[in-house]
Amino acid sequence: MDRIALAKAWLGGDYFNEHVKAVAGKIDLGDYFDANTVANDETQQFLSNAFVSNPTLENPGSAPGANVF
Repeated sequence: MDRIALAKAWLGGDYFNEHVKAVAGKIDLGDYFDANTVANDETQQFLSNAFVSNPTLENPGSAPGANVF
């Protein structure tokens, strides 16, 4: 049987003259808490997922959540 997997789906916006930003949906927490753009791009810099993101932080993967910053 064929399946479609949805990695990320979120809605977000800027509020209070862009002083507050909010995102909610199926998000990857690594996009917000480990924002190292070099280490998070396994297609350009590294050949193995072992070197992607911070190895001391366990990545829970994409899950329902919200982020307000």
